[in-house]
Amino acid sequence: MYLDLILNYPDDAYNYVVTLLSTMLLLLATYETIEPTKLRSIGEALNTLSEELESYTLTFMLMLEKPGVEEEVSATARTREELRRAFRLV
Repeated sequence: MYLDLILNYPDDAYNYVVTLLSTMLLLLATYETIEPTKLRSIGEALNTLSEELESYTLTFMLMLEKPGVEEEVSATARTREELRRAFRLV
């Protein structure tokens, strides 16, 4: 699945790796940070990155589904909630 992503969508693969590494580095920074204001700003950044990672996770779930009856695309999910509904995760 990752190889397919890298070969077919190199820009998305690059963005995924940057997002994942950024999340890991911010999590490591929480262990070193004591100041509440800095922790709050790290938390806000982690929240933003986690939303991006959730979109990638849902995409990976779709890529792993076995091909069955082809469905016609009727709309584009523009928000995270719409994407969750499309995957019936709500």
